[in-house]
Amino acid sequence: MTTEHVVRYIDLEPPQAERLQIAVTVEDGRAVDPHRIELPAWLAISCVRDPALGERHILYFLSDDGRPIDFAQRPSLDEAMAEVGAVIGSSSWRTCSLELDDNWEQIPRQAVA
Repeated sequence: MTTEHVVRYIDLEPPQAERLQIAVTVEDGRAVDPHRIELPAWLAISCVRDPALGERHILYFLSDDGRPIDFAQRPSLDEAMAEVGAVIGSSSWRTCSLELDDNWEQIPRQAVA
């Protein structure tokens, strides 16, 4: 059975959010229209464990209400945290533990804080 748990989160200031969203969008090869980008208020990293595929980490870009704006998959927690730190100049990740079910639509901010 596949499981997913949010294991880290970080709050963003607007300039950090803008740098991060543009960096990830360009890296993924998508066109960037700065007028159409919804900036994330905070980030969360989940750990997905799948018996067939192993472990992977999902970096979620979240709005104030916890709705995902975008996401990026990374092979390790350290890689996801380091990539964000290199772009925004901060590594103030907080530890948390929140299990996500198969039907989640948002990650409530108060559930991880």
